[in-house]
Amino acid sequence: MRFDTHTHSCFSFDGAPNATPEAMCRAAMEKGLDGIAITDHMDINRQVEGWGILLDPDAQWKGISEANQIFDGQFHFSRGIELGQILQYPQAAREALDRYDYDFVLGSLHNLAGAPDFSKTNFAEMSVPMMHGLFERSIDDLIGMCSFSGLCALAHITYPYRYMVYSGRGEDFDMTLHYDHLRQLFRTMVEHGIALELNTSPLRRGYDLTLPDRDLFAIYRECGGELVTVGSDAHTLDDIGANIEDAYERLHVAGFRYVAYYKEKKPRLFPI
Repeated sequence: MRFDTHTHSCFSFDGAPNATPEAMCRAAMEKGLDGIAITDHMDINRQVEGWGILLDPDAQWKGISEANQIFDGQFHFSRGIELGQILQYPQAAREALDRYDYDFVLGSLHNLAGAPDFSKTNFAEMSVPMMHGLFERSIDDLIGMCSFSGLCALAHITYPYRYMVYSGRGEDFDMTLHYDHLRQLFRTMVEHGIALELNTSPLRRGYDLTLPDRDLFAIYRECGGELVTVGSDAHTLDDIGANIEDAYERLHVAGFRYVAYYKEKKPRLFPI
């Protein structure tokens, strides 16, 4: 059984216009996947502050619910949301999450409060100490997010590092300096029953990198972590399911035997 549990439809601000929920399900089936979760961006800071293209949660819920009806019984489909920057506006995040009965809720962090998205951060000209400082603060935010009830998994926990690598600064950043802090995050996730996502997005850009990487999945296991999900972070129909088989193999080598797929916010475990 193969699942892609991190995908974005046309309802996300950066989703492809033709990536309707129905089209995404059909594309996933054509690629041999057994199921997907559509997890459109609900960046709380964007929604509250009203900048950029906002998610229409009513339209998104209608779209994914219609797809759920179409494919019910023939394909595993999870109605999800990617809830970003929760701690910046926790009350608004609570109201957004309680609005609909999502099957799967990904928690994520794309930017620190008052700072740009890490994808827009100029790591190329940033000092190494500042890079480490930003990363430390991102881990603190992720730890704090674990106390937010209703989260199923944390997405791309090393998201800032992805853009350090893309900017050519990956070799300047020593991830081992953050291992103890990441252990704290993993123990907190285990305590709250939150799964760790293996995000494959850098693989399709030619980087031998997942978010997080092999070493961190090993540390997650040492901390008692067992719940894992796999997501491509696709924003187009073509990218649905990208490198999912590779991700499953990496998890198998790391000693994991099951992946989690969520329905009604409850994990269903399937053998790798």
